[in-house]
Amino acid sequence: MEKLSSLRVEFYVKMYDKKKLDINYRRACKSNNKKVVFFLQKLFEEAIERLDIKKSKKFRILELYARNTILEDILKKFKFSYDIYQSIYTSKFNLNDNNAFVHDSRLSKFKDSKFDYCISIFPLASETDILNDLESTHRILSDEGKFIFLFFSEDSCINLKKLFYKFSNLKIENSFLPCFEIISLGNFANSKGFKNVVVDKSKYIISNNKVNEIWKFIRDIGQSNYLLN
Repeated sequence: MEKLSSLRVEFYVKMYDKKKLDINYRRACKSNNKKVVFFLQKLFEEAIERLDIKKSKKFRILELYARNTILEDILKKFKFSYDIYQSIYTSKFNLNDNNAFVHDSRLSKFKDSKFDYCISIFPLASETDILNDLESTHRILSDEGKFIFLFFSEDSCINLKKLFYKFSNLKIENSFLPCFEIISLGNFANSKGFKNVVVDKSKYIISNNKVNEIWKFIRDIGQSNYLLN
């Protein structure tokens, strides 16, 4: 793959509260929120469709920052032939899977070009971690390999964000559901040699009857306020 070196990526550096990331991750792992499960199922199904995964041959797939077995459940449901590996954020949670391992951004467990696909949905990680993850993902994917990372966009739950900041004591306006600079991440992926990087949005509408239901939904996904003030 041709390496591109002319792209410059700039980030506003955010300080992440590692303890909160750990708590959020473990809460999401334990969640049995039916609405969250359904939402994640739809996201994984869309990811599989976007990656254009075929049933005609066996493939290797890696899920980064896995919280559950939903991806594998879907692969089984649609009768794909696969080997799946999942990285987990902390050793305090166990997926009861021999192919699950504690995440390190270098993905040092794997040799080059081992995987055909890589998926990560709402990774609980800092910007620095994500940059390292992208670089390592490029290394471990085959020449024809594909990846998809899903993040919240800046306009996700925008009114709820404003209310949260207004009635909280937080000093950082975007602490609740902090977002990455997606265009910069796309440029960084290009600079690491990925071809045909696409950055776009999908819109999902989640209906809830009460404010506390919205809050519970967000927390059960693994999100909240986790920037240091």
